[in-house]
Amino acid sequence: ILGAMSFGAKSWREWALEETESFAVLDRALERGITTFDTCDFYSLGESERILGKFVKERRVREAVVIATQLGHPMRPGANGGGYSRKYIRSAVEESLRRLRTDYIDLYQTHIWDRAANIEEMVLALDDLVREGKVLYLGITDMPAWQLAKALFTAEARGCARFASAQNHFNLIY
Repeated sequence: ILGAMSFGAKSWREWALEETESFAVLDRALERGITTFDTCDFYSLGESERILGKFVKERRVREAVVIATQLGHPMRPGANGGGYSRKYIRSAVEESLRRLRTDYIDLYQTHIWDRAANIEEMVLALDDLVREGKVLYLGITDMPAWQLAKALFTAEARGCARFASAQNHFNLIY
């Protein structure tokens, strides 16, 4: 899997790779057999998704690649600017689909856990996206184990799509 956090705009982070540099990395990755790309709406405030989407579209490789992206980190100020409410999840997926220039996301993951999240609301909203075909699989990043257990239990009890992957810190204490 190639992480795309470094793709974006130098105005976001000075080490970010602009579009041309990012395309060179992506071309090399495909040449080497890497076909899974992990990005996030927050990376360069959507620019990473835009670059990846443009690359996939121009190279006509959508069916040959797996696109993973994440949501949850605040993208704008205010109560509806981030997190895991039904309203934000719906807004975030539509914006990611537009930037990625695709009809579906292979793996949609939570990012930067929000302790105030209503887990049942989040599970139901994410399940809607799977049922609508906008998302194929769900995943989490950096979610405390007890909250993951609660989310998995809620999904099982409600007949909802379950998280299929976990991307956590490699830290015993965490």
